[in-house]
Amino acid sequence: MLDKTTLPDNATLTDSRIADAIRVLDNMIKCPENNITLRISYVQLVQIMICLKEKIRHGRRHRLIVSKRSQRDATVAINLYLSATGRTDREEVRELTRLSNR
Repeated sequence: MLDKTTLPDNATLTDSRIADAIRVLDNMIKCPENNITLRISYVQLVQIMICLKEKIRHGRRHRLIVSKRSQRDATVAINLYLSATGRTDREEVRELTRLSNR
């Protein structure tokens, strides 16, 4: 599981490997094999969101990402999650991240 969901260090935000890792993790959260797998998936979700926020922060610093005034790093990370998984409910993803942070 960690091999499939760990983000590569050299990947940019537009890299397909990031979207693939997010999709695999989302599928593991939606259809877990057991409770242990679900808990590990939540821990991995925290790690992915932290890594995405760092990549976004780095991209903004180096002017690779155009910043919008009202969008923080977490908002952009949730947008990436939504676009990778095809979900449309932002509140559902926020709830997932809140639950995983606990």
